Amino acid sequence: MNTYAWDTIPATEVRPGVTRKVFTGEGSMLVMTEVHPGANEAPHTHPFEQLVFVVEGNANFTLGEKKIAIAAGSVFRVPPETPHGAEVTSKGPCRLLAVYGPRREDYLIHCEYQEK
Repeated sequence: MNTYAWDTIPATEVRPGVTRKVFTGEGSMLVMTEVHPGANEAPHTHPFEQLVFVVEGNANFTLGEKKIAIAAGSVFRVPPETPHGAEVTSKGPCRLLAVYGPRREDYLIHCEYQEK
């Protein structure tokens, strides 16, 4: 088993104002996404269940037909194939820690630092 200090995991810029750190296991994946004000996450879908913990910041989150205010300390579930996105409302970034199951094969490129 290999352990990593979170601060040493490389952040990947997804687009201006949005970065992502990813750690993977065989069947699930841990992802920290940081979204800065103005770099909002457009509604999108994916076939994965997503469990989210808001680490820092505030946002208005679209989940299906609902709009909910999320803040640091909030937790929620995004079911597979449910449209979702976020508009940051805090002055600083909103950091979202998500667990995906099963793991996202399209995010494995972010895990090249992990020893096999």
